[in-house]
Amino acid sequence: MGDSLTLWTVLETEVTEAEKQELQHHEEIIERGLNTFVDVGNALLAIRDGRLYRAEFDTFEDYCRDRWGMKRAHAYRMIEAATVIDNLSPIGDKLPATESQVRPLTSLEPDRQREAWTRAIETAPDSGITAAHVQSVVDEMLGKTVTNTAGSYTVGNNGVKTCHKCGQLWAADLDYCPYCHISPEARMALC
Repeated sequence: MGDSLTLWTVLETEVTEAEKQELQHHEEIIERGLNTFVDVGNALLAIRDGRLYRAEFDTFEDYCRDRWGMKRAHAYRMIEAATVIDNLSPIGDKLPATESQVRPLTSLEPDRQREAWTRAIETAPDSGITAAHVQSVVDEMLGKTVTNTAGSYTVGNNGVKTCHKCGQLWAADLDYCPYCHISPEARMALC
């Protein structure tokens, strides 16, 4: 039994010449890269799914950490972002420019990702599409909007609030936007 396990381990870690070339191709993208998150995400996906790292590393996590100094979570965010971009490609030419713009979309199903990105484009402030704006669109779609007498805002997964009126972000435990509203207490003091 020990011999068959050893044989299996040897066969499992052997990499063909074609696999070595494929690994080199993907690693060149990552080296150039870390230039575009989509190329890097697709390269990491191919390396992970093909287990092209196995000649030198036991796990994909070890490969990312030791070869690229990349934590597992970051590698998977890059992969998820590339997958979302592939999903968004059929809906138009205007695609997210950064991984951070894509990140909020990863919590949605593919059809909802397209819907959210279209809304983000249509409702973007003059300053452009930001990650915070995409997050607020996703939160709104998921029903995380708060409306009160002081206005309305969206609460992100990280607890950061986005004002629907001015687009500013805040993390303080306030139920109003500190940028475009004064507190209810201060308002009462003025009366």
